[in-house]
Amino acid sequence: MATDLAGHAKLKSTEKTNMSGLLVEHDFHTHVMHPHDLSEYTTNLLVGTIAQKQHVPFVHQPFDVLVLLVRQMYADIKTTHDTIIVGNCVMVTHCPPEKVVIEWTADPTADMIADSIVALTMHAQASPASFKISMHPTAACRHDHSVKAETPPLKEEADHMPLAAAADEADVTRAIESLADEGDVQALHLILVYRVLKDQYGRVELDHGTNVMTIETPGGVKAQVRYFGPKQERISCENSAFNDKLHDTLAKLDQALQPIEPADL
Repeated sequence: MATDLAGHAKLKSTEKTNMSGLLVEHDFHTHVMHPHDLSEYTTNLLVGTIAQKQHVPFVHQPFDVLVLLVRQMYADIKTTHDTIIVGNCVMVTHCPPEKVVIEWTADPTADMIADSIVALTMHAQASPASFKISMHPTAACRHDHSVKAETPPLKEEADHMPLAAAADEADVTRAIESLADEGDVQALHLILVYRVLKDQYGRVELDHGTNVMTIETPGGVKAQVRYFGPKQERISCENSAFNDKLHDTLAKLDQALQPIEPADL
């Protein structure tokens, strides 16, 4: 049997009415009370809060990239040149050049928001949204894939523009549609592979004369990919772990782009 105290005792209740509160056993008595009444009716129990702070590395991108990603996920945000406040409960502070600091008062909602911002911060590091395709990727084959006079050239690579992600997607979409209309499957496969590698590793450059893609990860590991070369020779990388990862990535792309080998047709 539990006794209602303070605020709960003032509430009118009827049979089978649900009640919520803290169940406290004190001096061999059990009471149900509101959290605000805890300090008044107990001598050694107090309600407190937990302030949390987390430091997250952030070295490869400008703060505007993280602001853009947070805006895409949350509507209730306030920003200055170096802070983001989400839902009036989580604050993100840019501490250049190496990190951001995330601060919040622990509760289920704030914990969820803070976890999502940590994930966005790591995503901004692994897949930089501010890099742009420098020009129309084309395959070095017998067809003429030079930019037509009526086709507006894509903008040259800009340094960390906040709206780069949207422009990048539009440019890639136009390039894919153009190649699909021309019926050039080889060039279409090349641009799709280039796009996937760029999304996954960030810094990828394509030599339009040789179709060689040069990759550099945020950790400084470099590799070259010759997508149309022999499968066992198309990756050049001194880092064995990254080399194996690229082999797996290209194998999955091969399966998606060409599930049936030409020899089997």
